[in-house]
Amino acid sequence: MLAKRAGMRLAWVLSWGPLGVALCPAQGVDWSGSIQQAFVSGRQKSDYRQGERFNRFQLTASSGNWTAKASYWNYSFCHWHELDNTTLGYSVGNTSAEVGRFLLPVGQVTWDNQWYSNFVFVPLIESHTYGDQKLLERTTLGAKVQTIQGNDTYEASLTSSNELVSHLFADKLNRVSLRWSRYHNGSIVGLSGFFDTDTLGSEEQMLMFDYRWTVPHWIVTTEMAAYQAPGTRMAGYVLDVNHRPKNWQDVTLAFRLERKSTMRTSPSRQETWTAAVKTRLPWDMTLLTNYTGGPGTNQVSLGGPWTVGLYKTIRF
Repeated sequence: MLAKRAGMRLAWVLSWGPLGVALCPAQGVDWSGSIQQAFVSGRQKSDYRQGERFNRFQLTASSGNWTAKASYWNYSFCHWHELDNTTLGYSVGNTSAEVGRFLLPVGQVTWDNQWYSNFVFVPLIESHTYGDQKLLERTTLGAKVQTIQGNDTYEASLTSSNELVSHLFADKLNRVSLRWSRYHNGSIVGLSGFFDTDTLGSEEQMLMFDYRWTVPHWIVTTEMAAYQAPGTRMAGYVLDVNHRPKNWQDVTLAFRLERKSTMRTSPSRQETWTAAVKTRLPWDMTLLTNYTGGPGTNQVSLGGPWTVGLYKTIRF
């Protein structure tokens, strides 16, 4: 992302965040932003589904140890819109803290901003959220802290379990999330989970294991999760293989295997596999084509077995 330095040096900077407004010293402000747009068309059996549009607006400003982020996106087909990663953060050395609306620190969501970005497939939580099961909100309200000690990274957050996407303030802080990860020779292994403090054992809780293996031209990731909510128990895993051919740096070949089992009044099992080709085009555009098969094919999101997406990013 391109960054521009403000031409006028400011003595103070007014930072806006979802939990308040902060006035902090500034030795110049670095700012950057982007607008992401996408159009996705799919086919399920003989029916075409069109008009699935995605828009995301991002803005980041940093000065000294302070960083303010604001992000808003909407997905037209399911009329979903939300503040997405809107925080005010402060960092010292290898420790950082944020307040606001952010991604819950579980599983692969903490690695990168990989949604329609660096990877072909969304993380396991996103897959459940936008598939046949609504597992979690994409973002949550509260505060989190992260510290790095050698090859180990520790993250903890205290958030709300029932926030609404239109709210800037949490009604109550009753969900604790914890994550540990270790990096070693191109691999990352992580263990994370969350639980609700006021109704421990009876409300939503999750335990997740994730692993990432990276070598030149290959990225292999896996996530395994066990999830419980009132009346529902769910377990699942995904295995992703991403390959970028040596002579085709603008092309990524990807394969995903996914399995979900749900224990309710009538237990169900869903298995799908997806093959995809992601091509980077001129003018910061991306073309993504994928085909999904398996017993759970009729319940996949974004149109069905055949999906074609065109993504455009404007950076400033």
